[in-house]
Amino acid sequence: MKGVTTIPIYNDIELIEIKKEFDDNVLNFQEYKRSPNNPEFNLVNEKIKYVLGGAAFLGNPSSFHNETVRKIRLKAQNIVQKNYI
Repeated sequence: MKGVTTIPIYNDIELIEIKKEFDDNVLNFQEYKRSPNNPEFNLVNEKIKYVLGGAAFLGNPSSFHNETVRKIRLKAQNIVQKNYI
């Protein structure tokens, strides 16, 4: 039998904290040229778009290699290995 499931990794409070941590990391992605006045905007004062298209993937090296994403992947891996393998 094949299918998918959802495995809880973070509770609601942890999820809010990890989202804030990741959002802070995004402001430091090196692939984007930022306004010196506001890191959420580019050099021509337009809001930076990190994702284009319907899939909503962050496909840049900074999104894969940053410590928050590594922490999320490691926690998910540990929970799956401990409880489901």
